[in-house]
Amino acid sequence: MLNVNFLNLEEEKVCSGCGILIEETSLVSTIIQEEEHLNNIEIFLCEECGDKLHNDMFNGYCRFNS
Repeated sequence: MLNVNFLNLEEEKVCSGCGILIEETSLVSTIIQEEEHLNNIEIFLCEECGDKLHNDMFNGYCRFNS
């Protein structure tokens, strides 16, 4: 299962998609992948990479939370 949340950061992170530094309080997508062998792996994407992911995913495959 893959959960995607859109949120404001509380600290700086590096985008897993493009590698840029995402500043604190910027809007990001946080992907949490939950499977039997992979548990709670978080991936942080900047707003641009998050938008690309949003456009590429099917609603039935991924749940988006505001």
